[in-house]
Amino acid sequence: MLNSAGKESTQNEAQYPDAIRFRMPRGLRDLVKQAAQAESVPASEFIRRAIGDRVERLSANRHRYSALAYVVGA
Repeated sequence: MLNSAGKESTQNEAQYPDAIRFRMPRGLRDLVKQAAQAESVPASEFIRRAIGDRVERLSANRHRYSALAYVVGA
């Protein structure tokens, strides 16, 4: 299968087709690498999990607040 650049897709690209590129403060990359090594996962997996956890938490909070607003009639 070819990716968007017209090159052969890797297994990782097939599993995670959407990509994001971002910048971080100096030194954070090294901390992410160290944390990922402590969990025996690649840095990209560590970042995916961290983002996923944060999104889940925000979604759960949003749902709780929506339910509370419904109950109190806000």
